[in-house]
Amino acid sequence: MSKAEAVVLGFPKCGTSALMRALEADSDFAVLRTEKGALEMFWPMILDQRPRAPKNQIVAHKFTAYIYNRGALGYLYGVNPVSAFVLCIRHPARVLVSWHRMHQNIATTGKQPNHFAYKNRDFYASCSIEDYYQAYARSMLEYDRYFRRLISIVPEDRIIVASQERMAQGIGDVAAFIKAWTQGERPEPPIAGVGTDGHKGYADKAKVEVDPAIIAELDDVQSSLLDAISKSKVTALL
Repeated sequence: MSKAEAVVLGFPKCGTSALMRALEADSDFAVLRTEKGALEMFWPMILDQRPRAPKNQIVAHKFTAYIYNRGALGYLYGVNPVSAFVLCIRHPARVLVSWHRMHQNIATTGKQPNHFAYKNRDFYASCSIEDYYQAYARSMLEYDRYFRRLISIVPEDRIIVASQERMAQGIGDVAAFIKAWTQGERPEPPIAGVGTDGHKGYADKAKVEVDPAIIAELDDVQSSLLDAISKSKVTALL
């Protein structure tokens, strides 16, 4: 029987990199990185690098766009169905602010010349957050829809949903929970608010005005997502 992996599926700007670094700090994990040292195992990179865990280590890998790719999800479950499939979430309104800033930065600095935001820099360098939402982010932030599709592909009892807000309260506790889970234990979820590290990301600190209609739409997405999670059998760290 295959050893369980920890597969971080997405969403972008929801704490996935911080989670991977927390896992990597534990010698019981073997975190996969690209040849250039990046954490993102861009699809279909994992097809050519099927992970084999060293003795007594748990392989962990992530790509924040796995969640958007039905084929990737089917492959990841089919090749190792005993894995822990970790979905990181965050209120989509905060993701919108953070994502807009990130893509604007990529478009203006040119540090990632192959990135779509730089290739379309005439738009992304100066677009308003409202134009960005309509042109790019809106469909990507339909977290409720992508979650429902995920549980139609991967059994609910193999899925852990971890919110960025919970991870900010104590990411070490979340990483330890995932470790125990992949080792076959079913521990009680860590208590919210215990071990807080006080970390706040850009979107949590920024004072950015967003069209109230967009905020209302994303509040609805968040409510629908939380409702779907509560009615499922996934393990939720919220």
